[in-house]
Amino acid sequence: MTGYCRDIIEAGRRLYLRGLVAGREGNISVRLPQGHILITPRGLSKGFLQEGDLVIIDTEGRVVSGDREPS
Repeated sequence: MTGYCRDIIEAGRRLYLRGLVAGREGNISVRLPQGHILITPRGLSKGFLQEGDLVIIDTEGRVVSGDREPS
């Protein structure tokens, strides 16, 4: 899963640097092979995310892994 995390972190950084997000707005997500969703958390700047910030949810929106509130 680390590759997916790196991709989301890099996408957030690029969006932020290009001024396409104001930091805390929107979300970035990817559907994982097992059907869960890796998603950015609520309230954090997309330009400064770290791997531990990301959250895994199920298709009903329930947190499977992670300590933050999903977007």
